[in-house]
Amino acid sequence: MGVVADPCSTQDLLADPINLESTTLPAARTSAHTGQSPLECTLQIISGSATGVGISKRPGGQIDDFGVNPDVQSAGRSEWITLDVNKFVLERLNVKAPPPQVPISTILFSVEANERVREVFTMHASSILGPSLARKALIIAAMLFSVGCGTNGEREGADHDTDHDMQCIALGVCGCPAPPCITETVAHGDTTVVAPSSSLPPEVVSQLAHNNLDIIMFEDRLFFAFRTAPNHFASPETTLYVVSTTDHQTWRFEGIFNEEADLREPRFMVFEGRLTLFYARLGIDPLGFEPGLTRRTHYRGPGVWSTPETVFEPGFIPWRIKHRDGQAYLIGYTGGEFIYSGEEGELQVRWLRSDDGDTWTPVTGDGIILRGGLSETDFAFLESGAVVTVGRNEAGDEGGFGSRVCRAEAGAYDRWRCADDLRKFDSPHVFRQGQSVYLIGRRNVTETGYFDLGGEGTLPQRRLANLADYWVQPKRCALWNVDVETLEVNHLLDFPTAGDTCFASTVKVGTHQRLMYDYTSPPESPDTVWMDGQHGPTMIYRTTLVFPSEGVR
Repeated sequence: MGVVADPCSTQDLLADPINLESTTLPAARTSAHTGQSPLECTLQIISGSATGVGISKRPGGQIDDFGVNPDVQSAGRSEWITLDVNKFVLERLNVKAPPPQVPISTILFSVEANERVREVFTMHASSILGPSLARKALIIAAMLFSVGCGTNGEREGADHDTDHDMQCIALGVCGCPAPPCITETVAHGDTTVVAPSSSLPPEVVSQLAHNNLDIIMFEDRLFFAFRTAPNHFASPETTLYVVSTTDHQTWRFEGIFNEEADLREPRFMVFEGRLTLFYARLGIDPLGFEPGLTRRTHYRGPGVWSTPETVFEPGFIPWRIKHRDGQAYLIGYTGGEFIYSGEEGELQVRWLRSDDGDTWTPVTGDGIILRGGLSETDFAFLESGAVVTVGRNEAGDEGGFGSRVCRAEAGAYDRWRCADDLRKFDSPHVFRQGQSVYLIGRRNVTETGYFDLGGEGTLPQRRLANLADYWVQPKRCALWNVDVETLEVNHLLDFPTAGDTCFASTVKVGTHQRLMYDYTSPPESPDTVWMDGQHGPTMIYRTTLVFPSEGVR
């Protein structure tokens, strides 16, 4: 896929003192040395002996003078760096009173420049720590490595969060053998089926279809919620499951939700240290779309949730939740019952925010930011505070059918500039990576990709004609770039998907990497049309997206 590791360059590892009470690292400082090729960087993290790097401890729990010791060993054109970071590591392992002389772990990272990365992890953890702490020790080592051997100390402003690089290694989902990764174009790694799978907990009973899903990181675990049912359509047999993992090898059962109704649109939110799950409870007519209630439940601990309660007005369906400046922002819509009913009716996209995760108020006015035929709508904040949205316009309005891309400036969220697109980006997932905005959504595999066929008749008649054609065409889940100035949407790549596909969710797992979960019909049959895919088996897969360091290419 054209993704390699970043060549390692020698640096003064940390320019500023580390506050051991903090969970963030100061920015790395680049030394004048530019590095040789091949250059091997080794970090050995051991407890109980001070070797290699000079460390002086200040009163108040700080480590200072954290830089490369001039007496480090040399081996030809390679340089070896040994770090003793006993207290630093133990603090981040949350070991309050560690026993003396406990070996934490030994991690060997080997990176050879200008070649495909070769990565070697050797890890020797004391049985006193156990596998959980040993895994955290690996995370710490990865963090230090990413600071010492990166892109000459350069980090993208909003992406300077080393925790993400740690997650990539711990979860076993890195987009290249040893991060940070370099790619000239957006790329993705191999795909792995997550559900159905024998590795999931025995409490999970898969049915034929696996589709609507969401993922989020909480307390160092990846939480995964998904729907399974007899097929894509509404059914009282629908079940939502929640499971979690730290490494994609072992899964923990977290919960099951079944209300003898169709359940869809699971949406996680982490706010003020609390994990919340929203989901939509709909009707059971397989030929209709019957919005009902939004349910909310709070995570209490492994396998334990609060009793689901009804929130918001009937018919409102939350679509995505984002965070900015200490507030949670939720976008959703009403009027979904009109999409397939053959009747005319207005859909409304509403945008809400919350200071506590429980009480939601309109971002502006009555909260209605877009009216017409838009249903599923996602958004991304730009660095300036401006907002870009992409909405699915399946019901149609005066702007036609397909999708609508809009933008509002910071401080003017009641004034939107929009552009209509004849393509329909179903189940849109919009996110910002660096300075670029991306969209993951369903692609209609036809010559034009259009949903709007431009026919004649009333709005409901044109809608049904568009749908009749759309249902008998193949589909792909695709990645797109959204031009935040022109509001044009440009296709970048297709994922290996087919038939009934595309309800993506992503989490950031590296400086330029995102873990993506999505669903698809068997990709071995790429010509499967959407209608056939909706009646057949579907699976949930994962892959990792890797982005260029300087925006879309």
